[in-house]
Amino acid sequence: MNCPNCGKPAPENSAECPHCSVIFAKWKPREQRPVPAPPAPEWKAYIAAWRHSPCFLPSLLATVTALVYGWKFPSFLPVTEGWESFMRVLFPLAAVDLAIHEAGHVIFGLLGSQFIMVAGGTTMQLLLPAAFFIHFLRRDNRAGMAFCAFWIGLNLAEISWYTADASIQALILITGISGAEGGGHDWHYMLGKLGLLKYCVGVGRMFFAAGIWLMVFAPAALAANAIADRKARSHEI
Repeated sequence: MNCPNCGKPAPENSAECPHCSVIFAKWKPREQRPVPAPPAPEWKAYIAAWRHSPCFLPSLLATVTALVYGWKFPSFLPVTEGWESFMRVLFPLAAVDLAIHEAGHVIFGLLGSQFIMVAGGTTMQLLLPAAFFIHFLRRDNRAGMAFCAFWIGLNLAEISWYTADASIQALILITGISGAEGGGHDWHYMLGKLGLLKYCVGVGRMFFAAGIWLMVFAPAALAANAIADRKARSHEI
């Protein structure tokens, strides 16, 4: 007899093939053997996990809100001094951010580059809360991470108004006068150097949408995770 698997001769009444070691009683034709399903693409597995994550609905809410307000962003311009003052009352962090911004100019100015010195204010506004975020991330402190993410979002929103004002320079600066009056405007200088001054509103819109996304997502995700943890504990009892 010949082995049905490898086709080589095998002794009559033998239980397995001496060549390929297949057990005749368990052998099945290839077309009858179950074909394992191909593994799902990694991105599909990631999306499936994200959809079942407590952060899914907060991310959806943040995305819709960011798209709506990002689209409406030009209607908020020009930003008035009264709105800036209101923001500092509503979010005391905004007043702290002003000091951080000015400190960034001084710190990055030590590098000796005019462009880096001017960009240092905005850079410091983002670097400092990002550093705190990493600190809380390493300690798995969700409340701290949510606070820092919200803080970064608030900074991005503030930066967006400054960026969008680069062309007309109507915003009253820390000097007490507008950039157009000679107060010095960071984003007019930076976008001018980069040849992007005519796109200042579009760049500001991107900053604003990103900021709104973080400001909505951070507290919503913190609340959603707290609810999920409470449900998990109740099931364990």
